[in-house]
Amino acid sequence: MENIANTLVEVAKVLAHNETLVASNTETGKMHFQCHSHPIALIAENMSLSEIDEYGDPGNWSYNGNKSGSPAPATSSDAPAGTLKVYERWSSEYGDILEGHYFRYLDGSIDNIKISEAT
Repeated sequence: MENIANTLVEVAKVLAHNETLVASNTETGKMHFQCHSHPIALIAENMSLSEIDEYGDPGNWSYNGNKSGSPAPATSSDAPAGTLKVYERWSSEYGDILEGHYFRYLDGSIDNIKISEAT
């Protein structure tokens, strides 16, 4: 029981640092967990200057959490097995509510990042 409590403490630490915990099935059938930093740095790297002018500096955004139902398995026919579609909500430095969406692959990398005003 102590091992379970220690594991839950470690999971809480991960979530408190805005990291995503990804579980994948290994060849042994056991679950393997990987921690990935929150993709805000990758989102910022992929924003155009006009997007930064419109939405502000991502370093000044506040994370509001995942949109209901997110993450969810990607349904695109060209998405590799295990790919997740992630929708997140942010408050910009201007007070606008933004939505970010992207694909997260099993290796933790992300792709197809899009930022828009929340609907």
